[in-house]
Amino acid sequence: MNDSKKVGLFKYLVDHSMYEAGIQFEFDKRYKTPSAIKNNVHKIYREVQQDPEKFSISQETIDLVTTAVSNRRTTKVALPKFAEIKEQEEKMGFSELALGGRNKALQLLHHKLDRIGMSKKKLDSVSVGEMAKVYGILFDKAQIIRGEATERVAILSKNITLDMRPEEAIEAAIKMRETNYEAKVK
Repeated sequence: MNDSKKVGLFKYLVDHSMYEAGIQFEFDKRYKTPSAIKNNVHKIYREVQQDPEKFSISQETIDLVTTAVSNRRTTKVALPKFAEIKEQEEKMGFSELALGGRNKALQLLHHKLDRIGMSKKKLDSVSVGEMAKVYGILFDKAQIIRGEATERVAILSKNITLDMRPEEAIEAAIKMRETNYEAKVK
């Protein structure tokens, strides 16, 4: 890695972790484990930090990056103990737990998609079909949340008449949906 790329990586650490910098600068192509990626980014970080004149970096930039990296290392999140979590969950009702689980799952999915998007290697390993399924599900759910259609009912209702009982109308719509689906599959 040439000196200008080392400077770019060093400056990137102002807002990003060692691992994120390693992925951004494609260390994952050379190193196979997250710890190897982080260790090699850290070596470059220390090299630039210890010899700013060689890399033509001001002391202000060195201080800024060093402080940011240091703050990320010392920031510790107080994680609740298992017993505390269990106690909180026991106080919650089923709907609160289900909604909380839904929110956690969606957050994790967003993080996973971000990580996949940051790495060409990871992105290449995901099939178009897998991405299409995720997109389709999220699109339909967003349509429902906004009160918009996820399916064109007018197409399904062309055999429904005003003199039908509600049960008959629903049955006719379901049959039309099945017919449309079978036609698409063929």
